[in-house]
Amino acid sequence: GTTAGQSEGGNIVAPWSQREPGVVGFIAGAVPDVVAIQEGAAWVNQVKGPRQVDALRSALGGNYALARTEVPPTEHYYHRTGDYILYRKDTLAAVGTGDHWSIGENHFAAYQLLRNRVSGAEFLFISAHLIVPPGHSNDLKREQETQSLVRQASSFARAHNNVPVVYAGDLNSDQWGH
Repeated sequence: GTTAGQSEGGNIVAPWSQREPGVVGFIAGAVPDVVAIQEGAAWVNQVKGPRQVDALRSALGGNYALARTEVPPTEHYYHRTGDYILYRKDTLAAVGTGDHWSIGENHFAAYQLLRNRVSGAEFLFISAHLIVPPGHSNDLKREQETQSLVRQASSFARAHNNVPVVYAGDLNSDQWGH
């Protein structure tokens, strides 16, 4: 992926081929109904080939679906946000197609309205990724991104019978709670 070989937190990021088994094992072992994915847009082998999120969904088997929250690389005018939603098809159904919101400075939040197949209850699931670097100015940007996210999610929820909203993702808050 795009971060392979780079240093993060004092460690060198391994290629996706080395990280994938651990990620698949963790998700398969936990069997979550829905998973928020960030930084999953990198190409696995070739440009416009499978993205990391596509490889992950495939490795998890046929019970997981990838919500359509962007135009995929197999179609014209594709756009990769890096934020994705995987959900278990036996417990949840997508209600319509999902999409994504811009929350600022080339950061996005993918969203999908989901329905429990047994109870019929619906909820809005969001996979967001806020700006990364620490520091006061970026804390202010994260606050603005969060306000944008909450504003857009609240508007969507109101327009869909005030469904509950589940926020997940990489919010990049620091150890001091800023």
